[in-house]
Amino acid sequence: MIHYCLTGWTPTVEYYDCRFEVLRKPLGFERGAEILSDDFGAAHAYVEIENKIVSVGRAHLIAADSDGSQADHAGPGAAHCPAFGPLSDEENRPAIQIRQM
Repeated sequence: MIHYCLTGWTPTVEYYDCRFEVLRKPLGFERGAEILSDDFGAAHAYVEIENKIVSVGRAHLIAADSDGSQADHAGPGAAHCPAFGPLSDEENRPAIQIRQM
């Protein structure tokens, strides 16, 4: 079953467990790195098979003053993602970013 949750939803422990196991643990991150400070303001989707969450993802609004550049992750040695040129065109706003898939 596919679930969609709009902003204001607090992800469940099971949702975070999937995010950690798939995205953070393989990169050597400590438990807790799967929780992002702006999760409450993001839209989330997840897939559940036989009552087990097997896939997660989220989308958030890119701030109007952001060019899209950012660190790849919060840990040490993170690569810096460059600015995304199309965001400089006002016609491409508002814009979202899909992450944590």
